[in-house]
Amino acid sequence: PLIATDLGTTCAVSKGKVSCWGDNSGGQLGNDTTTDSTTPVQLATLDNVTAVATGSYQTNNDTWNVTTCAVANAEAYCWGNNQFGQVGNGQTQGEAHAPVKVPGLTDVTSISTGNGTSCAMAAASVYCWGFNNDGQVGDGSSGDGANRTTPTKLTI
Repeated sequence: PLIATDLGTTCAVSKGKVSCWGDNSGGQLGNDTTTDSTTPVQLATLDNVTAVATGSYQTNNDTWNVTTCAVANAEAYCWGNNQFGQVGNGQTQGEAHAPVKVPGLTDVTSISTGNGTSCAMAAASVYCWGFNNDGQVGDGSSGDGANRTTPTKLTI
């Protein structure tokens, strides 16, 4: 989609650039800060953006965390909360306050993120990564320790 909103954060694509505004407590605006913004903040680092997604996850202590992803130059980028590896950079801790290129994906045409899991359509295949307690990554695994921190190609 060209506009996405979730839990106090909104992002939109215009003229090949993505801009985000609202809550930035986990770096989900992508401007290398954690300062909220009541006006759109354009991400200068991404060009030729064709899609954007925002998604939240509620932790056990009732805290909400947001991750944002985008397609730019036919590559996937994610930022914000990374508790389960949903940024796709091989890590499961902390936050990414600026866009991080998701490794191993080319010819990306769409992206989605929500509830701690991110997925993309790349080179006509589906890839997912992040929270996988209930098998939502789609690779046949589930449960504690089954989270995927980098894209997993699915057989569909």
